[in-house]
Amino acid sequence: MEAVNEAVANALVHAYYGGRSSIIIVLDDDALTVTNPGSFLIDRDVAIAGGMSEQRNPTLMRIFSFVGVSDRAGSGLQTIFETWRDRFDELPILTEEHTPSLVRVTLPLPESATTRNVGETSKRRRAKLDDDKLHAFLASSKDGVSSEDVSVVFGISTRVAQKHLAALYADPTRNVSRVETMTPYVYSVNRAGKAN
Repeated sequence: MEAVNEAVANALVHAYYGGRSSIIIVLDDDALTVTNPGSFLIDRDVAIAGGMSEQRNPTLMRIFSFVGVSDRAGSGLQTIFETWRDRFDELPILTEEHTPSLVRVTLPLPESATTRNVGETSKRRRAKLDDDKLHAFLASSKDGVSSEDVSVVFGISTRVAQKHLAALYADPTRNVSRVETMTPYVYSVNRAGKAN
């Protein structure tokens, strides 16, 4: 997938190779995580919005461009975020850490990308959350809730919370609306009717 290619290419191009840390790519049941040493060279929100780029390793970027690995200077993170939102109704998690400096992109994986056993585990987790209770929780919130809020309140993973919220939103009888932000969607009950 193009977004995964972009995530790996970004990590390689923007990594700081002068320290002891390495680029780490981890695939587990819930997410693909790509971590590279170094810090952001431009503002995080600007990087996600796209249109501006400052590579730590411009020569490597040119090499990648020549072989067709990445030719989207300044729009790599934008591509990743848009792809995950459009295809999976979820947003990647982009974080920066210090001492040592690290940038981490976490791409939540849909259930279809997991094994049968993982899928069965996810079903057992989902059984803990009743959609009627979740809908009541949304209705009781004045400012709306995110998947992270649901995860904390109901004690489930963020990915499972995202699936339940997306299902409520897709059900027209629930009158659930959502607002797109740079963080995960914020959902609420729209008593006047469903709106995006």
